[in-house]
Amino acid sequence: MQLRETFDCITSSYIPKYVPAEKLLANIVRYLRPGGKLVLHDFALPQHFLLLRIWALHIFLMKSFGTLLFPNWKTIFYELGDLVRETKWIDEYLGALPKFGFKNVGVQRLTAGSAVILWAEKS
Repeated sequence: MQLRETFDCITSSYIPKYVPAEKLLANIVRYLRPGGKLVLHDFALPQHFLLLRIWALHIFLMKSFGTLLFPNWKTIFYELGDLVRETKWIDEYLGALPKFGFKNVGVQRLTAGSAVILWAEKS
């Protein structure tokens, strides 16, 4: 689908870990005005040892009890932990953003490091 307009800001939540950076950015850059902001948000693996252990316990509890309480969510409860462990979305996007003319890139970890907001400005 082709849009006919451009935007001052484009946001994406929970998509970056699923879509290769170059593919998503190639689609986004043509719809973002010069000076426009890009904001990406997704899960991340906590970096601190203790927080990582707590996160692992949370994943275990989701698999153990989440599936009993919310059986329709079983797939996500079982796949999310591995997906977050394996994805390198933050580094991938940080490496690709300059190739697509983005500057003023920033990263902020939230929720004890289990989520990241990454932002950039189109040149």
